[in-house]
Amino acid sequence: MTKKADSKARASKLHAIANTIADKLKAHESTGSLVVQICTAVQGLYRGADIPAEEMEFMLDDVSRAMKWTSKSADKRKLETKAILVASESLPTAIARASKQMPVPFYQALKLARLINGGKTAIQAASALVNGKKADKVEAKDRDVATAWKSVNTHLKRILEHTQLPKRFRAEVRMLADDFSELNI
Repeated sequence: MTKKADSKARASKLHAIANTIADKLKAHESTGSLVVQICTAVQGLYRGADIPAEEMEFMLDDVSRAMKWTSKSADKRKLETKAILVASESLPTAIARASKQMPVPFYQALKLARLINGGKTAIQAASALVNGKKADKVEAKDRDVATAWKSVNTHLKRILEHTQLPKRFRAEVRMLADDFSELNI
């Protein structure tokens, strides 16, 4: 097969995937199972490999044309679609896991995709979705506490830089700084 024929065949497959995505997005009932079908279509071509950037843009533009998105909404919708495409390998697992405990409509599936793209595994993403915002608040609180501890440790070390302070006071501050650094926060 020549390169030209190969690229035409590839473009045809990409166009078919884009049409599948558009068909699923047009469905009246946007459920997680439709997102799984999109992921299946994508993985049929890529088999776990990352989607090359130029092919990603081709598909996103093709979906945008098929869906007749306006220029205002196209950027946001393309980002949503891209999130699903990037997470397509593990997203079906996350949807299946989460759907055991709650319904997973399209925007919940999109949230799962964003969690996966943010570094969570499929199981972690499903757990975070099922547990809701409580898990997010705990993580934010933990980050705030860690930031506060690091800030205190930094200030203690700055105090130690002042040589005109009494030795006994500096020794106490050094012990505090050592205690903070042992916490490994």
